[in-house]
Amino acid sequence: MKKIVLFALAIAAVCTVQVYAKSGDVIGNVYSSDIIAYINDVPVPSYNINGRTVIIPEDLEDYGINCYYNDELRTLLVYMYDTMNPSVQNQVARGTPGRITNKIYETDIKTYVNGELIQAYSLNGKVAVAIENLGKITDDNMEYSPYNMRYVWDGKNRAISLYYLYDNSGEIMDLIRDKSIGITFDNDVLDFYVDYFSHGSFGGRSSSRSVNPPSTYPLYYQGEKVATGFDYRAAAFYQTDSGKKTLDFVDNTGIYYDVGAIKNIVDNIVVPKITYEDVLNHFTADTSSSTILDRVDTDYCTFLYMSFISGTGGTEALIRIDKDGSYKDYSDDFTSHSQFGNISFNNLRIENEKVYFGYDDVDYVIDLKSGDMYKQ
Repeated sequence: MKKIVLFALAIAAVCTVQVYAKSGDVIGNVYSSDIIAYINDVPVPSYNINGRTVIIPEDLEDYGINCYYNDELRTLLVYMYDTMNPSVQNQVARGTPGRITNKIYETDIKTYVNGELIQAYSLNGKVAVAIENLGKITDDNMEYSPYNMRYVWDGKNRAISLYYLYDNSGEIMDLIRDKSIGITFDNDVLDFYVDYFSHGSFGGRSSSRSVNPPSTYPLYYQGEKVATGFDYRAAAFYQTDSGKKTLDFVDNTGIYYDVGAIKNIVDNIVVPKITYEDVLNHFTADTSSSTILDRVDTDYCTFLYMSFISGTGGTEALIRIDKDGSYKDYSDDFTSHSQFGNISFNNLRIENEKVYFGYDDVDYVIDLKSGDMYKQ
């Protein structure tokens, strides 16, 4: 009898062993849905899986989402840290909820979003991830998930919106470039200063924050929150000396600015007028690191063709200084082909208050009287 009992227990133990799905196994259904999904306010195609709204990142690359796949590592890297493309406004129609439209499959592909591992599904031969997982806030003290995202459910309009942080410093640079203003940091406090000669700039900011786990933190100006700093790990594929692929991570930080708040601050900063003499002295006083290659003075402006020397080599500038103290460096309008941003011009000559020169096999003219530059 004892042997029979032991045999029965053994059979029971075998029967209760959990069976895990293998890659390619059907693990559920895809249902039609009347929910509209948005990412940073742009409508995107979505699907309903087990009551969650999922997206396929590889189908959204035209929207601004970047995907990189390595079959050797069976790994997909998804990056959502650029602005969504506003020109992609494909019509997304509501479906009739509850109808089975496809199958979900188990996948062995590891998926990282902004450097963090996430649960993924196989749908239509591609990887799908749930908006609820991307935007789930796991810490009551945080505004965003470990993926630097949050989601909002609108039950009235049957819509789910995913918002992610991205570094929009470029937008802020456009605001401060023509205002002669720079931004600097003191810990988590922003400050604004007059910056006549850098066309807008960001001062250095040291940070000892740990990126693992990722976190977000407010940035203030005069006690008001005007930006959100965020940490993230950038995952990338590397090839070892033996030729094998490996996955490595690099810690990064970014800042998402409240554009409206920054614009309001900048618009209310009074920038004192700078004189013609101040500008001319700024560009000509330091002869140790710069050389005037050519110069012409007129009744209304001074033009300087200059070379600047630095640790990364030399770069050239075409500077027109108006008598009222305003100035323009035309080299800012050209794209450098150097990894250090250096620029050099060809065959420059000045005749009849016009500057003729070449760059990148194109000939240009600067009319010193009007200030206009055009192709010859």
